[in-house]
Amino acid sequence: MQHVFISQKEIGKRFFPHPKFDLKTELHKLVEKKELEIEERILENGHHAHFYKALTAGNVDLTLLEPRGKKLNKIHMQMISFLQFVSFPKDTSSSIYFEAFLFYKEAIPKLFFTVDEFSNRIHTPITSLRKECRKKLLLKEENTISLDVATMQPLLLGKILEKGIGNNEFSNWMNNGKDIYLLLQKKAKLGSRDEAKKKFFQILYAPANKQLTSIFGLSNWINWINEFKQKPFTSNPHTTEKKHSNLAWLLQSEEVKLMFKVWYNLIQNNIPFLSVHDEIIIRKSDYQQAKIIFQAVLKSNFVYFKLNSSINHKVRIKKNIN
Repeated sequence: MQHVFISQKEIGKRFFPHPKFDLKTELHKLVEKKELEIEERILENGHHAHFYKALTAGNVDLTLLEPRGKKLNKIHMQMISFLQFVSFPKDTSSSIYFEAFLFYKEAIPKLFFTVDEFSNRIHTPITSLRKECRKKLLLKEENTISLDVATMQPLLLGKILEKGIGNNEFSNWMNNGKDIYLLLQKKAKLGSRDEAKKKFFQILYAPANKQLTSIFGLSNWINWINEFKQKPFTSNPHTTEKKHSNLAWLLQSEEVKLMFKVWYNLIQNNIPFLSVHDEIIIRKSDYQQAKIIFQAVLKSNFVYFKLNSSINHKVRIKKNIN
């Protein structure tokens, strides 16, 4: 086990908050008892810092950990409360992390909920759980069904491009229900749709390059993407050091905004749910109502979309364009 840095201010606040306690005295007592080892180091900036190493085994108190990420709002707090309803059928195995979540979810649910600093995406033990395990999740002791949007980020990209440059080939593909991953698979002669999907995002989120042009030919939508990834975009917190992350930020942020509408309406209708980016997991008994809510939000944003569910029931919508 290595020494770790903890600020003395944090130690005092957490372990010795009473004014009668003197921090240095209390730490010295632990050293004398051979329960703690303190190592003083000089940092690169010339400042002195203390690093600590526990010499005896003790209980781990997870309540001492501070959740990371952005400040939570009312919707987030409601979503945290839904995490407390999660369980697995008996004899279902998962990861050590997920087992820890199941053990502590009622005592310290905030510990397992993070809104990332980049694009406000939500991360929980559910988002990192393997897909085959997610299918076995119980919510309020009831079997669950998932609903997710096929090609969500390409749909958002099509909408953004249409607003930015008007008529273009990519937006037309999206509005007419074309599967961009299948198009890429065919044009790039790739082995599978999954391989094409992976390739699509590798190109899309990489620095500006000629790969899209080499596959789809010269196009105004490709020019827009490459230009957008080369100029400052102040809304993106990483734009200074990684301008090419502009597009990833934009698509993920727009995805979160759209899903917020779904989450809000589910909460308004008293439907508990779990979130995995563009996917929601609901109880089977809530499936029909949740599907109607999800569809309504998507209809107001896209000309065409496909809503998938874990029971292999697909809802396809194509608006009439006058």
